[in-house]
Amino acid sequence: MKNIIQLFPILGLIFLISCGGTQENPTTDENTPTEIQSETWSDFWSKFQAASASKNLAAVKQLCHFGEHLQEKDIDQMFDVYFNEDMLALIAGTQAAEVPTSEDMGIDEERIISLNESGEDEEGNIYESALMLYFGKKDGKFGLSMLFAAG
Repeated sequence: MKNIIQLFPILGLIFLISCGGTQENPTTDENTPTEIQSETWSDFWSKFQAASASKNLAAVKQLCHFGEHLQEKDIDQMFDVYFNEDMLALIAGTQAAEVPTSEDMGIDEERIISLNESGEDEEGNIYESALMLYFGKKDGKFGLSMLFAAG
């Protein structure tokens, strides 16, 4: 019995070595990324334009930053409202460099695209409204960060 107890530490050491448990500095090859690559606004905008043009809810959701300002249920419930034909045309026709920066929401590298509408109702009252999409950067990646309607 004493011999078996003495074998446990040796067996444990052999197990650790065979599993790589004692390796302090794992090796990397040239294909292993050493730092997170930051996405450019232009790259993101191209992806967002394609996802929007396809009217693919799942594709758009993959480009969202869900959290405090945007819940997944918001996109699910309001997709057709915020991604109507006018907004899709605006997104498709706007170059990345034309999307203005903003500081409204305090989002990192915030940008906003706004579909503004004004008109007159049947009683002669003038109205103005807007659908706004806010974008920002989180963990090196841009994403749709908030939906906002005014008016």
